[in-house]
Amino acid sequence: RCYLFYGTENFLKKAYEDRLKKAVIDPSFEMMNYLCLEDKAVTVEKIIDFCETMPFFSDRKLLIVRNSGFFKGSKKTEEESDEKTQSSDVDILEEYLKNVPETVCIIFSEDEVDKRKKIYKTFTKEGYACEFKTPDEKDIIDWIVKNLKKNKIMISRATASYLIRSAGGELENLSREIEKLESYKNENEEVTVKDIDDICTKSLETKIFDLVGAIGKRKPDTAITIYKNLIMMKEYPGMILYMVVRQFRLILQCMVLSNTGEDMRSIATMVGIRDFVVKECLSQSKNFTVNGLKRALEECIEIDTSIKTGLIDAETAVETLILKYSI
Repeated sequence: RCYLFYGTENFLKKAYEDRLKKAVIDPSFEMMNYLCLEDKAVTVEKIIDFCETMPFFSDRKLLIVRNSGFFKGSKKTEEESDEKTQSSDVDILEEYLKNVPETVCIIFSEDEVDKRKKIYKTFTKEGYACEFKTPDEKDIIDWIVKNLKKNKIMISRATASYLIRSAGGELENLSREIEKLESYKNENEEVTVKDIDDICTKSLETKIFDLVGAIGKRKPDTAITIYKNLIMMKEYPGMILYMVVRQFRLILQCMVLSNTGEDMRSIATMVGIRDFVVKECLSQSKNFTVNGLKRALEECIEIDTSIKTGLIDAETAVETLILKYSI
């Protein structure tokens, strides 16, 4: 009757919420038997009130509670009175979870949980807890191939990997791009790299990756073209600079860790990025040196400060930086 979905992959959490909703709720009586509470709207009183009313022309009701914070550890910055109030509410909820009516199904969807908390331990005894981790590249490729296959559309694993690099690794974004490909291709046709380039939307991260790649390969014309296109798309130069700095740092971190003998999976865990991102960063690192990246990062920080203090024009400053390191 009680489910706890937690972790970083919101797309999968939402997908399983929808599956349970479809299984439990009759659409004809959804207004009476379904409730979703999120963030600040979540209170223990509202949860109990909903659970204690009988379902309307149905056997069961469904309550989805998102980002309640009840399963997280206490923050030191919280005021003591607020902390005590929340602690009292959590204690009440923890006891209530032991006797939830059989007519109710509750789903808690949380980004973070503290497994040391009493409410989490109680929940694992009384309900079902499932962590939704960010899948690795192999699992995402399997997911892409499977989804396209449902519509009798083929895609090779190499092309699926290219789609991930193009659209980014977020399943929600990939789902939208898969829908485009399904509309574009006919049954029994195969998706190609050209199809992806023609109809799929590249993520900002991918465009920045391409920009840094052009810088590393000393292709100033390509780098400036990518930059100008980003400006035309109303991307703020300061944000582009921030993303370039982030990419430089990732390449530097991956390069240093690889040089110390760490494998790809270990690097992904230590840096906090996906394995396929590590793979791409290590590929780009071949065009840079550790000292060169450190100098570039120092100059990026100086330019960022000058932009924020109004000493230089942002668009011109970032363009000059790109030219300097791509020539």
